[in-house]
Amino acid sequence: MDGRNPTESRKIKTQQLAAGKYEVTLGNSLVLACVSASMAKPYTDRPHEGFLEFHCNFLPMAHNNFESLLGYGGKTFGNDVSREITRLLEKTIAKAKAINTESLCIKIGEAVWRVRLDLHILHHDGNLIDLCMIAAML
Repeated sequence: MDGRNPTESRKIKTQQLAAGKYEVTLGNSLVLACVSASMAKPYTDRPHEGFLEFHCNFLPMAHNNFESLLGYGGKTFGNDVSREITRLLEKTIAKAKAINTESLCIKIGEAVWRVRLDLHILHHDGNLIDLCMIAAML
C-alpha cells in the first residue's frame, strides 16, 4: 500500500538535534527521544546501582484518534499503548541489562545517576514499538 516491495523495510532516519535529543523516523512515524540525568540516592538494598527510567508519551497531534483515546480532554498523554511500550522498553533494555546500571554508580551507597528517557510520539503511522526501541537505543 505504501509502495514498498514485500521484502523491503521502511526507511529509518535519525537526527541528533542536541546532546541527548534525537528525532527518529521509521516510514512516516516520528518519535522524539530525550535523555536526561540527575544524581540520586541509591536504594539501600542496591547501593551500587543507578536508575534507568522510561516514559512514553502520545501527543494528540500524532494521530487523529489519539485525542479521544487519551481522555480527559487531552490533559494526559498516557494510555494503554504508551504503558505497554514503556513496559516493553523496561523489559528489553533494563531487565536484559543492555545498559549496566552498576556503571551509573558515583559513590557506593551515597550517589548514583538517575537516567530518564522520554519518548514523545509525534506522528503515528505504524511500527511504534520498533521505532521506540530504535530511539531508546540511540
